[in-house]
Amino acid sequence: HGNAGSAADRFCYPQALEPLGWRVVLAEYPGYGARVGRPSEHTLVEDGIATALAAREAFGTPLVLWGESLGAAVAAGVAAHSEVAATGLVLVTPWHDLPALAAHLYPFLPVRLFVRDRFDNAAALSAFQGPVAMVMAEQDEIIPPAHTQKLYESRNGPKRLWVFPYAGHNSWPSHPALPWWQEVMDFVAPPPAEADR
Repeated sequence: HGNAGSAADRFCYPQALEPLGWRVVLAEYPGYGARVGRPSEHTLVEDGIATALAAREAFGTPLVLWGESLGAAVAAGVAAHSEVAATGLVLVTPWHDLPALAAHLYPFLPVRLFVRDRFDNAAALSAFQGPVAMVMAEQDEIIPPAHTQKLYESRNGPKRLWVFPYAGHNSWPSHPALPWWQEVMDFVAPPPAEADR
């Protein structure tokens, strides 16, 4: 989930993905929701790695990582670690790198000097070889669409972009019956018959 959310707010994911045959694990970050802890890039990514490894141990593969906004940066950081061995990655309203985003949002302040966490999604994606699906909200008021587009263009591996023209950062079409959920999953983790062709 994003910076202002919690896992308890994201039931659209199991509602959409479980009918498609996927088991969904909603992970909460340290320091968010009811979890104790102090959030930082290192803490969130390390916790994400532990969660992904536990999910793979419990449920097997394929393992697809999803992240939204801040969660997209966490998911990208987790996917970059080879021991996770994710099958695919879905990034909803991601940015390219946090210092560039902060500089765009606060152009009159030297924010690059003060941003502790880098959350460099472009660098993380360069270490991940699997398919990456990205979701852009074209009217995003938090993550300017140009930052999602820049990340998409920087990706050299398999990728696909879904653009929702009238959506904002928190109003992308999450209804579980919409066909894009299936399209995304077919792209990042195609059924075995398709993958073997």
